[in-house]
Amino acid sequence: RAGVNWLSLHAIPDTNTIARVFGTNLLPKGASPATATRISWYGGGTSNGQPVTTIYLSNSNRWIYSLGGVGVADDINLSVNEGFVVELPSGSANHQIAVVGELTTNVLSQTVYASNSINMLSATLPRRLRVRDLRLNEMGFRGAAAYNQFTKPDELRILSNTNGNGSMTSPRLRVWLNSSNTNYYDVDSGANVNNRMIEPDEVLIWWNRGTSMQTWTIDPNDFYTKPSKNISP
Repeated sequence: RAGVNWLSLHAIPDTNTIARVFGTNLLPKGASPATATRISWYGGGTSNGQPVTTIYLSNSNRWIYSLGGVGVADDINLSVNEGFVVELPSGSANHQIAVVGELTTNVLSQTVYASNSINMLSATLPRRLRVRDLRLNEMGFRGAAAYNQFTKPDELRILSNTNGNGSMTSPRLRVWLNSSNTNYYDVDSGANVNNRMIEPDEVLIWWNRGTSMQTWTIDPNDFYTKPSKNISP
């Protein structure tokens, strides 16, 4: 959609480069970042919500760095366990990109930085997940007995991509962990969200308000049986 779209991968691309995943003639092009498709990454939690790398699709059908590098960016690799932003210029039509790749079979891990850091994460799984399926409480997700201005625990945010208006300030879901009963609740409504669904292409934003770094880990064995050379119904 035109505007800001927070996305993540649901599989490991067979050729994991920008040009092969997003193509060089499938999305709107432009003479500068202001008029072209832009893709941005946030470097885990080290940037505290500010992009560290941005590229744009030029009129010459090449991806070009506008931040974090110089020159052509066609061959840079996508981070499979980090969310990213695709921003289409105003007035653009909706576009769909088909990602061809491998089912995730290895455990994926990413450092979750601390001290009020904002960490953009991806589950990289081809299926919907419930909030409780993420097992955040087992990864050091910091809970509290109540959510208020004095005891603010860690927060998981899922941003809305409706109409290309993804925003950190207006997420579709804000999750905190009640340490008294290990249930997950929505910050805004107070509702239990243990069973709320997260889509395969949504970015998971872990706002780590604690002082200790954690490790975000996704083990595919928890969600499906790994494929083998043998095919059985």
